[in-house]
Amino acid sequence: MNEKSPPNELAYQYGRTAQHPANQRKIAEIAYGNRKELGNKGGEDGWRFKGRGLLQITGRENYGKIQEQIDQQAPDSGFNVFTSAINEKGYTPYQAALTGMADWYKDKMYLEADKTGQSSDDRVVEMIVDILNKNTKSRPKRKVWYRGGKEGKLSVAVENSTKVLFKVAECGKVDEPLSFSEGRAPWMETAIQEIINYGGKHEKAIDKRIREYHKAGGTSGSDSGVPWCASFVSWCLENSTPKFKSPHSASSSMFFNHSALEPCEAFFGAIAVFSDCYSNGKMKGSGHVTLVYGKLLDKNTYIGLGGNQGDIITLSPNYKFD
Repeated sequence: MNEKSPPNELAYQYGRTAQHPANQRKIAEIAYGNRKELGNKGGEDGWRFKGRGLLQITGRENYGKIQEQIDQQAPDSGFNVFTSAINEKGYTPYQAALTGMADWYKDKMYLEADKTGQSSDDRVVEMIVDILNKNTKSRPKRKVWYRGGKEGKLSVAVENSTKVLFKVAECGKVDEPLSFSEGRAPWMETAIQEIINYGGKHEKAIDKRIREYHKAGGTSGSDSGVPWCASFVSWCLENSTPKFKSPHSASSSMFFNHSALEPCEAFFGAIAVFSDCYSNGKMKGSGHVTLVYGKLLDKNTYIGLGGNQGDIITLSPNYKFD
């Protein structure tokens, strides 16, 4: 409408008319600013936390949940949804896909998607839509877009369907997260605090701290010039709450035979040992030891939290276990 009159005064003031374009920012602030179910706190929140990304995440609370997943699943991405919202920057295609991935993990939609082949395509779509928006009336069209076919005036060729274009049949299933039991690996709290305090700093810059690690590694007096991955793990074990016995050695191979340790499946906080061997199969003293922090989509690729990984304390996503 082009006339200012109740009850459309706000619509006239901020909507598109013959006299002026729509004030999208103000409309978003009015419509979403005080939506408590979205976690918004009024004012600019309606505009800052508007729908973004492939799945149109909306609201301060949802942005926070998405960021949690990005931090867990893609810690090296360097992307922060809050920074982009405050700076009012749009997403690159990579960032948009990243938020979509985070939403996929947040609501564990992959568990339903993994039923592809066991349930019909339409049923899989139904289960995922139940998570996304169970009240939507667009289910029939969503099914057509996914598998191809016709629905009213909508017609999608199979070769142009989402299932074909995204090569769903070639996608591997997402593994369950690493097992985590409260209290099972208390040394990880210690290790994580170390990476917060000293992570990313070259070994020469934290030489004093590395000397402390070496005390737990049984090589008191050694500096950063001596390999310190095993000393770092030993220090984390001995300084956790409660404290644990460690091999008290700077040699990674000592972790294989220490009486307090035993072979196990990978879990959050497990100690992973990679030892060099002689041609006869006997272990050398050299190698590497790290703490299992996470798992990538590749079934055998894990993220290790450790010291002396590229001369720093860091997360390294390149460890494979057979």
